[in-house]
Amino acid sequence: MGSAGDAPLCVCNRFGDGAAVLLNFSLGDYGTPGPDGRPELLDLFEGIFSGTGLRPNWGLTADDGRPLAGGRVSAFNRGPASVVGLLPSRPEPWDALVPATLTCAEPRHLYDLRAAKYLGRADRTDLSLKFTSATLIAALPWRVESLQVTAPERFTAGGPCTVQVRLRADGDTAGALPVFRVNVIGPDGADRHYYARTLAPEGLEAETVVPFAANDPPGDWRITARDMLTGASATAVVRLEGPK
Repeated sequence: MGSAGDAPLCVCNRFGDGAAVLLNFSLGDYGTPGPDGRPELLDLFEGIFSGTGLRPNWGLTADDGRPLAGGRVSAFNRGPASVVGLLPSRPEPWDALVPATLTCAEPRHLYDLRAAKYLGRADRTDLSLKFTSATLIAALPWRVESLQVTAPERFTAGGPCTVQVRLRADGDTAGALPVFRVNVIGPDGADRHYYARTLAPEGLEAETVVPFAANDPPGDWRITARDMLTGASATAVVRLEGPK
């Protein structure tokens, strides 16, 4: 698919359900728009996808329907879940919102992770992007119904307090690999970062312990959990009592 002298610029090979693509040139200026505002290399990449029979998992277009010039799309998979980070090129003024439409290959349950907002089950969603912070969208084959945190109502300081986190979801959760962030807030409202945990279970349930120290102040401690793939959160309150 093109050459410079005797050197091939692009070579495509099919492998199973996918393809391998050799790009024999620099992509540093991929997002540079041409005279019509369209990235000059976009035709080549559309030809690559068309020639291999593949369809991009994600698409990002401006409000005029054209690919968002200079926009960055970075996708990650965790089991059947996908997370995509979106960043537009710098607008004028730099703090202006950039309207864009995100499309995915098939309908999924979509979540705005920064806003902890459910966007519905769809294969497209309209967004307002910021140049100063990436927009993070998760696409899942399930919808979260609730997140539950279970801990003792009372506990004596100076030992490990068992905490259970469970995600309830509607849909196909086979192979789910959620990520739970657990934080512990003391009676004074301060986050005890040294008690924080990141849990990555295989399935919808996880267990951890909070090793309360004997000199931790008595009172109501809040143990919060957040599902990092959707933003769903929940809290359990433990009344900590001094050691006897």
